[in-house]
Amino acid sequence: MHEQRVETQSWTAFLNKTGIRLAAPRRRRTSAPKGMTLIEILVVIAIIGIVATVVAVGVVGYMKDAKIETTKTLVDNVAKGVSSFAVTHRGIPKDLNELVEKKYIKKNQTKDPWDNELEFTAGNGGAIDDFTLCSNGPDGSGGNEDDICSNRDEE
Repeated sequence: MHEQRVETQSWTAFLNKTGIRLAAPRRRRTSAPKGMTLIEILVVIAIIGIVATVVAVGVVGYMKDAKIETTKTLVDNVAKGVSSFAVTHRGIPKDLNELVEKKYIKKNQTKDPWDNELEFTAGNGGAIDDFTLCSNGPDGSGGNEDDICSNRDEE
């Protein structure tokens, strides 16, 4: 027995001197689940839904403001087209279609972002700024405070 121990020790000493390392004995692998459980998938879907809802609520508010600002710009640009027409032709156009025909504005500039026609009313004075141009605003009905107009006296 003593002989066997010496032999094992000398073999170990030999391996240590040469730098050879024996591989560690392989351990049995435990079978870990490969993939996600249904609960984990549902939690991820719920989190994505919550994030999407928060983003959508924020975007909707900005979209309304963006449409209002776009309409203000549109009304101002069409009003400039009316003024240019009035200077060139020495009179206010009878309607916005006349501006489209004479290429002062494009056809898509006669509608606001809510797909309602702009309302154009020529005044009786004949001056180049004697007209009113309005969008009925987000609610689509005229004559209330959300209307967006050009050349309307503020009261």
